[in-house]
Amino acid sequence: MENDNKNIENAHSVHMALKDFHSAMITLSANDLANLHATDAIYEFALLTTGRPERYMGQMQIRNGFQ
Repeated sequence: MENDNKNIENAHSVHMALKDFHSAMITLSANDLANLHATDAIYEFALLTTGRPERYMGQMQIRNGFQ
């Protein structure tokens, strides 16, 4: 039963994180998107776009890159 509760809590946390990520992308909020990441996060792009780096290193670069 305890493991079931932890699985439910984890699923809820993942769902909320994805919901927050989706909301940040839909509203184009660089601040909300950056705030979802750790200060030392690495945000990599699966598909490269001309003029955009392969990755953003750190929360500040993520914020600045999406503004």
